[in-house]
Amino acid sequence: MVWLTEKLNPNIANDVYMALCEADDFLLSNKISTKSIFELNQKKAIWLLASLRRNRIYRYKASFSMEALQRATKLLYIFLKEQEDQTAIDTIDKEFSNITVGDQNNEGKLVEETEELLELNEKEKLLIDSADKAIKSIEARTSEMIPLVKNEELTFSSLFDDEQYSLLRETLVQSGITTIDDLRKINLWTFMNRHSLYNIQTRFKISSELNNKLRQIKKLDTSTSTFSIYYSGEVFIGSTPSEAFIALLSYIATKYPLKFRSCINIIHPETRRVVIFRYNYDGAKLELMCPQVYVDKELTLEEVKLYVEWILQKCTATNPAFEITTDKHPSTAKRILDEPVIPDAIKEQDNLIYAKHIEVKTLPLLALPYIQQAEKYLLEKDLEGATYKELQTYLKTTMINTKNAVAQSSHIIEINRRLYHEEVFVDFKEGADCIEDTLDKLLWKNNGIVTASQLFEYVRIEMPMFLNDNGISDQQQVFDLARHLFEKINYHNKHYCFRSNMYISLPQTAVDSIIDIIKKYAREKGTTFTYAEIENYLTKMGLNTWNLRQRMRIGEEPIFFVYQANEYLFYELIDMDDEFFDHIRKALEYLFEDVGDHVIIRSISKNWYNLLPPLTAGLHWTPMLLQQMLHFYSKQLGARTIMAMDSQDSNTLHAMLVTNDCWIYNFKDAVAAYLYENMPDRTSFEAEELRQVLVRCGMISGNELIFSMPKALSCDPRFLWDSDGMNVSVRL
Repeated sequence: MVWLTEKLNPNIANDVYMALCEADDFLLSNKISTKSIFELNQKKAIWLLASLRRNRIYRYKASFSMEALQRATKLLYIFLKEQEDQTAIDTIDKEFSNITVGDQNNEGKLVEETEELLELNEKEKLLIDSADKAIKSIEARTSEMIPLVKNEELTFSSLFDDEQYSLLRETLVQSGITTIDDLRKINLWTFMNRHSLYNIQTRFKISSELNNKLRQIKKLDTSTSTFSIYYSGEVFIGSTPSEAFIALLSYIATKYPLKFRSCINIIHPETRRVVIFRYNYDGAKLELMCPQVYVDKELTLEEVKLYVEWILQKCTATNPAFEITTDKHPSTAKRILDEPVIPDAIKEQDNLIYAKHIEVKTLPLLALPYIQQAEKYLLEKDLEGATYKELQTYLKTTMINTKNAVAQSSHIIEINRRLYHEEVFVDFKEGADCIEDTLDKLLWKNNGIVTASQLFEYVRIEMPMFLNDNGISDQQQVFDLARHLFEKINYHNKHYCFRSNMYISLPQTAVDSIIDIIKKYAREKGTTFTYAEIENYLTKMGLNTWNLRQRMRIGEEPIFFVYQANEYLFYELIDMDDEFFDHIRKALEYLFEDVGDHVIIRSISKNWYNLLPPLTAGLHWTPMLLQQMLHFYSKQLGARTIMAMDSQDSNTLHAMLVTNDCWIYNFKDAVAAYLYENMPDRTSFEAEELRQVLVRCGMISGNELIFSMPKALSCDPRFLWDSDGMNVSVRL
């Protein structure tokens, strides 16, 4: 996006970038590509984008026109070409630092060969191969290395003592890069290209020399470092676990940019804490520059191990090997954690000024003017507010910069997709305090979960004047206001999770849907629950229980097993491992040894269920629970069930239990088998008479199939029905 804004009008650049992102999402979600187009090589990325213009599904769904995608494809081609050329240049830079001091002939030859290679405009492979040959020829004649930088020279100014660096030094300082750490975060070659500094030979020379000095400094720093993370042939060093972790994150963010962004503000499944923060409200976190995110500065070594494994698995989709080592300097590590270094100039100022300094430092340099202008504009708009588009027009910048400014301002509130300054609201603090009290009560009452409708009902009763004075009239507006208070700015240091524009929860019990709420309810109850119980619980929370069984995915996924009619058991309460399934399979084999390859489920002895593995909370096995296990794990258990009709609901017990290789495949086969074995002389029945026979033997019960016998046994030459469907002739 930065590259696009340098080439195009900001509005056009934003449309081009969004068109690329939309195409990228389509390719990944439909598994057309396993990697983002930004991670692919030039040829593969352009071929995929070109294929989308012929894809009917994409043409139908795409928000942007095919002309926009075509333009974006051309620009991406240019961008990737530059990046691949830059990769080749970086390869040369890496080896260029091995030249002997004073060997000007060798150095000049390498520069000439490299410049010729760049002018050839050939494929990256040819460029790198040729560069490698040149580098190897230099290494063969090189015996001395550039000497290490001395300890006393490890400062930013010492890197630019030479007069040839003066122009670069001035440009760096003007861009806000004034420390060695800042210098490490940029690519010197790209920086000099962007600012048109020097000619190509001088750029190579300066880039190589400075990169070599920075590498030597890093080596010296290693001797005083405490923690190191080894991954993919690289080492990431820090004086604390958090600093080493943030060094690794910089590498991951560069290599997997889109996947890395999907991990921001996500809760770790074990620690139940956010790993990578989008904002630094408390001013006590370590900062990653690109993208600008934050990490807790006091992470323990064990937490870092968990987080490294988690972030690598998220971004690489594998379990890559890594190693974390620590020097034996625990006292030094503790001192750094407990006593952060504060510049002398800041120590002389009061605490308020220091706090402001920290707050401003966490924001991007270029974002500050946008934030100030946005806040000023929204103050003038009063309760009328403004849309993102209106604010973008006022700021005269890209939509990305506009959204970043809104996201990083603690005073701008987004309500129902309109933006307001908090000071335009009447009695804002009193209203915020009232919402805080209401949320605290409801979270305690509902054991950590509140719905948007429930919050709105209580707030409407507790603070009608505040809502009326500020034009707040629906639950979405109240939800958005609460989200600003307790997700964006952490009002009174309280942070809650806001999901799906519907659910508010404590971070450790974050929910996204009704099924998450039911899971939490079942997990806390620790045993079975009835349909009436969960329906009543959800109704009290202000949720719609329409079509609840389908939303619970009963019969579709093994989440809630039917224990008996209208009673359910959560899968987490069953220890379903290999031993569990092996136990059930052996019990079924024992049953079939006695009864053959099929048996009516209702006729199975209750004592046989004692052979099945024990259940949680003292529960006993039921025919319905066994039926559910066979429904989802038939192949593992070696048996299946036969149901009367597909239209029967989930509370209906099936007709028969058979082995997987049994000839009985449907209800008609099951009825034919029973009649052949028990009533071989009967050749005709009335419909109701046959139904009663099946009820007595246990294949069906009650009023099942009372008017559906002809339908259940239709289209089968063994059962010939008359025109009225009242009588059937049986031919077995």
